[in-house]
Amino acid sequence: MSSKYLLRYSVAFLIAMHSLFAHSQNIQTSIGSVGKTESFVDTKFDINDGGTINVGFVDSNTGFSNDLLFVKLDVNHQIVWQKTIPNTGSDILYRVIVCSNGDYVAAGQFCVGGLRKGFVCRMNSSNGNIIWSKISSNASNEQLFWDVIETNSNNIAVVGAENFVSSQTNSFIVLLNSTGNIIWSKQSSTSLADEIRSVIQLPNGNLLFVGFYNPNAFNYYAYITEIEEATAVIQNQNIYNINTISPDGNVFLNSLWSNNIFSRGSDVLMQLSAFQGYGSASFSCLFKLNLTTKVLTGNIYHHTGAGQLTGLTFYPISENDFLTSLSSTAPSQTFISRITNGSIIFDRSVNNNTKSISGMDVSNTDISFAGGKLNTDIDAYNFFTTTNVPTSSTPCDVSNSNSLVLIPITLNPTAAAVVSFSNTNSLVDISLTLQNTTNIVTDICGFVLPIQLQSFDAGCSPENKVKLNWTTASESNSKEFIVEKLNKEGNSYFKIGTVAAAGNSNVSKPYHFTDINPINGKQFYRLKMVDRDGSFKYSDIELADCSSNQYHEFSISPVPAATETWIRYTGTESQNITIDIYDAAGKLMKHQTAFITATNPVRITLQELSAGLYFLKITSKNNNTVIRKIMVQ
Repeated sequence: MSSKYLLRYSVAFLIAMHSLFAHSQNIQTSIGSVGKTESFVDTKFDINDGGTINVGFVDSNTGFSNDLLFVKLDVNHQIVWQKTIPNTGSDILYRVIVCSNGDYVAAGQFCVGGLRKGFVCRMNSSNGNIIWSKISSNASNEQLFWDVIETNSNNIAVVGAENFVSSQTNSFIVLLNSTGNIIWSKQSSTSLADEIRSVIQLPNGNLLFVGFYNPNAFNYYAYITEIEEATAVIQNQNIYNINTISPDGNVFLNSLWSNNIFSRGSDVLMQLSAFQGYGSASFSCLFKLNLTTKVLTGNIYHHTGAGQLTGLTFYPISENDFLTSLSSTAPSQTFISRITNGSIIFDRSVNNNTKSISGMDVSNTDISFAGGKLNTDIDAYNFFTTTNVPTSSTPCDVSNSNSLVLIPITLNPTAAAVVSFSNTNSLVDISLTLQNTTNIVTDICGFVLPIQLQSFDAGCSPENKVKLNWTTASESNSKEFIVEKLNKEGNSYFKIGTVAAAGNSNVSKPYHFTDINPINGKQFYRLKMVDRDGSFKYSDIELADCSSNQYHEFSISPVPAATETWIRYTGTESQNITIDIYDAAGKLMKHQTAFITATNPVRITLQELSAGLYFLKITSKNNNTVIRKIMVQ
C-alpha cells in the first residue's frame, strides 16, 4: 500500500474511531428578539465549508402566525447570513438538506389564503438567495411537506400529507428535477388516515417512504412503501402493528408513527413513536428494518423516574451506534442518549428550559442540535461541540441521568398493498421576498470538566513497548485514568491498566503508562477519565505505529501550538525525515524535509495554518510512518 493511501486510511480511521464524548468546548447559539419566539427545527452540516444551515420559524407576533426562518452559520458557528420570509399564517420549515452541488433545499408549510400549503425551495448557500420555490396548489385542502431528500439522479423528493379534516389525512409525494419542475406526483385516498413522514433512497435506487396508516379509527400502524424513482411504481408495501404493553406496564401500545429514518447498508434504521390510540401515552422506539425479510427489530425506550418518552430525533453514528434525543412528560424533560451495540454508554437530561431537540446532525468533529427553549425571547439554539454534550450548571445545565432502559421488540408485517396512489398536479411557482432577521447571540456554556486534558501521545520505543504520555491542565475530584486499547478485531476497547489521578489540581500534571505487550503494527489507545462520583469521559484516540519491528519514538510539543511546534526523536540512529501536515479532510497543507537526531529536534512553523485539528505524518528511514495529531490555536 502506498504512503498516500496509507495516510488516507490512517487519518480516516482516526476520525472514524474518534469518540464523540471526550473533553470539549460547547457553544450555544441563540437568536434573540424581544417579544418573539424563534426555533430551529432542523440543522445540517455543509460538507463543503464545515458550517451549518439551520431552518425553522420565527413568531411574527400577530396571533398564530410564524415566518419561515433560515440561518447560515460558518465553521466557527458565526453568522454568515440569516433570512425570513414574512407572511400571514403559520409558516414552518421542517427539513433542510445540502445538495450535491452545495445548494440548500428546505421544505415545510406556507400559508396562502388562510390554508397551509406544502412549501419547498432551493437556495444559494453563499448568500441565501432563492433559486426557485414551489407551493402545493390544492385550493380547498390543507397540505404540508414533512421531509425532503436529493436522489442519486439529483432530483428532489418531498413527502407529506393533505386534508387534516375529520381525522382524515392522505399521503402526498412529489418528485421534482433539480430546477424545480415536476417529474411525477402521487396522492393516496384512504377512507381514514395515512400520512408519510419520512423518505430515503435505498441502495437499489428505490425510494422508501415511512409513515402511519389508520384502518379503523383507533390503531395507527407503521406504514412502509417502496417506490421506483423513475416510474413511481410501487415495489413493496407493508404495515406493522405494535400491539404490546408499554415498558412501565401501565399502557397498551397499539400505534406507531415515524419520526426519522436512515439507510445503512442492507438495513433501514428508523425512529418510531409508540402511542395508545391517537397521540397519547407515547414511547420512543428505535428499529432496524431488514430489507429482505421485512422484519422490524429494535427497542422501546423507558426512562426510570421520567414520564413517557417521545422520540424527537436520532442520528446513526454507525450502523450499531445511535445518538438520540427524547422528550419526557411528567416531569417535563429532554434527554440526550447514546446507544452503542445495544448498550447505553451516554445518557443526559437537558434541563435548561429546553422545549425540544428537533434536529440533529453529526460531522467528523461536531454534533449539532436544533431546537427551542421555553424562554420566549431567546429561543432558537444549536449545541455545537467537538466531542461532548457537557455536564454543566449554567447556562446549558446538562445533568447525568443514566436510567434509560431498552425493551426489545420484534414486529413482522401484518398487511400489504393497503394504500393506493393516484396521479395529481400538485405544485405551482411562488414569488417570495427574503429579509434579514434579528442578530444571533453566541454563548459559551460555563462548565468545568473533572479533568481538563492538555495532551495525550502514544509512541513505540526501541524496547518493543508502547509508551503513553498525557498531561492534564487541571483536575477536579478526579479518581483515575483507565488505559484502554482497541482489540484485534477493531470493534471494541479493553482495559490494559489503571493510573491514579491527582484528585484536585490547578497546575499541569504529567502521567505515564507503558504497554509491555504491543502488537507488531498499528494499535489504538484511549483514556477513560473517571471522576470520584463514577462519571467518566473518553479522550481522543491515539495511534502508535510499530510496523516491521522498526521502533522510532517521535514526540510533538507543544500541543496545542500557536506559531510553532517541535519534533523530538529518541532513537540512536540519525536520519533524514519527511514531514507532511494534512487537515482533517486529508488535504496536504505543508511539506518539508529535515535531518533529525536525538540532540537536534526539528522546528515546524504553523503561522500559515488556520486554527483547528491537523495530522502530522513523519516518514522516516525505510518509509516507516508515524502519524500524530496536532491542534493549532
